[in-house]
Amino acid sequence: MARPSKPVQVTAALPNQGALEVLERACEDASSKWNEVAKTTRLDYEAKASRLAAPGGYPFHAVTPATRKLYKAAGLWVLRKKVRAILREAKRAKKGVTGKELFAVRQAMWAAKLAEARPLLDEIDRLAAIDCKTVSGLDRAQASHKQAPATDADLVKFYAWAAENSSFADAFLVTEFSGCRGEELSKGIRVEAAKVDGVPLLRFHIESVKCDTAKKGLDIRCLEVPFPKAAAESVQRRWMELANKASQRKTGVVFRIDPKGNSTAGRRFTEACRTASEGAGVKVAAYALRNRISAQTKASSAGTSDAAVNVALVLGHQTTETQRHYARAHRGGGGISPMTIRGVNVMGVQIRGPAQRQGPPLHVKTRHALQTSTPTAPPAARPAARRL
Repeated sequence: MARPSKPVQVTAALPNQGALEVLERACEDASSKWNEVAKTTRLDYEAKASRLAAPGGYPFHAVTPATRKLYKAAGLWVLRKKVRAILREAKRAKKGVTGKELFAVRQAMWAAKLAEARPLLDEIDRLAAIDCKTVSGLDRAQASHKQAPATDADLVKFYAWAAENSSFADAFLVTEFSGCRGEELSKGIRVEAAKVDGVPLLRFHIESVKCDTAKKGLDIRCLEVPFPKAAAESVQRRWMELANKASQRKTGVVFRIDPKGNSTAGRRFTEACRTASEGAGVKVAAYALRNRISAQTKASSAGTSDAAVNVALVLGHQTTETQRHYARAHRGGGGISPMTIRGVNVMGVQIRGPAQRQGPPLHVKTRHALQTSTPTAPPAARPAARRL
């Protein structure tokens, strides 16, 4: 009778303790540079990081240094957050080691978890090494003035995402129907719900941020936007939503975005638009909303004697020349609801055309001052502002 053989004892090779400790310290260093941020910023970072992780990566060569810096910060924040979570799980696996058998198992679990962090650390090093100022190809892919206007279909998806995830939904509505600049929301835009000759309309009072000591642009402009009865149903619903908010007070409601930290109101609004666009999977930049108003104004004023002046009033320009940079009625391939927008000149400023242009030739950017009357709007006593 054959004697039973002795059981074969298998000893698993323990991972290199020194190498693991070095890797753990690298994870701790990356984790220490991570900090908690507000929900809006977190959503913005996560959206940007998803674009960085897309096939082919983000086209750093085609954007401005400031945009590169924002995407770099977002990518590093998300990567460090992931490393932090892995480090927490690795330490939990290593904790409470007792006995040789359990020690080997724990060591293996610790090593396996830390191994997940290695490619993330490599990506952090690669991203941190990017010099945002010296990336080749500094030309922007598309000038903001030449961006296609936002279409009805894009805005349906855009607002569906923003309603659930963004605190700037009211600011988007104000911009869609007034074409204001993002930075102008820092001064507060007063929105009134009124009725003229039986037609309900929204009235916007906007203080310009493009009017300097040389009087470039209109100091104050007023816009009247009647109910868009010929527009798509989704546009009408959003108009009614803004009208309901504005009618809460007889004097209207002021919508405002405050600067935060190093970010101006305009930058916060631009980034909020970009985050919502990326989250919704559409292309709706901040200037795409302003260009939409330009296209609608040109279409509704076409054929009238004061068409060019009306567009200048709506956009806040002193000259009709400037509008040539903005969206035309046909730009963007259609898909934009018809809407009437009237610019009301509360300042008494004469809008100049090409034939009456004052100052140097067209290629010179200097603007000359025009005499203006005392502002009559908005009134001195303002209602409480709705801060965003």
